[in-house]
Amino acid sequence: MSYVDLKHLLADLALEAVRDPEHAVSAAVAAAYGALAEESRPAVPWSVLRTKAEEFGRGFDWHPTIDDAQRLVERGLLVRRSDEFTIREPFLPFLEYLRRQTSRLLDALRLVRTLGPQGDEAELRRGVALFNAGLYFECHELLEGVWRATPGPERAFYHGIVQAAAAFYHYEKRNFHGARTLLTKGLQKLEGFPDDYRGVNLGAFRRMLRPWSEYLEPKAEAISFPRSRVH
Repeated sequence: MSYVDLKHLLADLALEAVRDPEHAVSAAVAAAYGALAEESRPAVPWSVLRTKAEEFGRGFDWHPTIDDAQRLVERGLLVRRSDEFTIREPFLPFLEYLRRQTSRLLDALRLVRTLGPQGDEAELRRGVALFNAGLYFECHELLEGVWRATPGPERAFYHGIVQAAAAFYHYEKRNFHGARTLLTKGLQKLEGFPDDYRGVNLGAFRRMLRPWSEYLEPKAEAISFPRSRVH
């Protein structure tokens, strides 16, 4: 197991959570663990973990139980020893990544709750929520399937968002050349669509993305990430 294993595990958990946010209580437990654990002291008692998970779950009507933590054990993220939970040892060096991603997932779930009825565009709106929360790899993973399954000219719309998400994923990994290349391609695909398209304020999204073709350099780390808009 490695960073790549953890990345895919957390992505799978995130996609499951945004598709069924009312039953995503384990997301609060994972975020609580990330907030409490330290590399020198990775074991967290359930009583402490539950208190923090309840804090993170406010507004979701979640009531975390030890079964929600056990689900993270069964998925391969945590290990249980009596009444304590700890991250699997190979993932311990990437505790900061776990902390960041699980915190962003809670942000994404809050955004999903504000979207209202989603209908045929449910996956698009979930993808936008992931993007807006900074879960760029997860957005790419979710919308890649939509892009590949969409026929005709509309295919480019989804492909453009997928490439924009991939660009910022590479940016966070400091692959600035790859990020710049993907963003350029994504913008080119999005240029042919109206400013308001399928509930996305695409005009505002493009305006926020364009400057990044110049800013995607190491010196640009202080620049805020773009956010899309959903009506």
